[in-house]
Amino acid sequence: MNLLVEWIKFEEGFRDRPYRDTLEVRTVGYGRNLVTHPLPQRNWSSDPCTREEAEEWLRDELADMFSRLRERRPVIETLDPVRSAALMNMCYQLGVAGVLGFRKMWGAVEDEDFAGAAVAAENSRWARQTPNRARRVCRALETGIWPREIVRG
Repeated sequence: MNLLVEWIKFEEGFRDRPYRDTLEVRTVGYGRNLVTHPLPQRNWSSDPCTREEAEEWLRDELADMFSRLRERRPVIETLDPVRSAALMNMCYQLGVAGVLGFRKMWGAVEDEDFAGAAVAAENSRWARQTPNRARRVCRALETGIWPREIVRG
């Protein structure tokens, strides 16, 4: 999970105080959605989050997402770490329900047609909205190779 965490941190960036993301959702840390995953009341001005705290939230959320995804798409457990991480990267950005909506992609994944899965993911509104991230995710899904930005660090 360590490279997945580094990948999400790369994609999301870090903010110690809440901000509005590109969809105007209140967010903090490494892209933690404060609407769907609220935190206890906090005075962010005098008590910003630390990188360690944000990484703990990230790890907890990824573990929860993996469990929820595994219930609906058990194939996730049979995939190599890179392809599994690519799908989890999508989940972190779109939510589990959002990624479950990629029916053609999942059909291709279940058939081990990873080129087809990548094409299905690329032909989406998600890929048009976040083209650089989608390109990295789809390439990893197709090839089973970590993005060079992640392994280089």
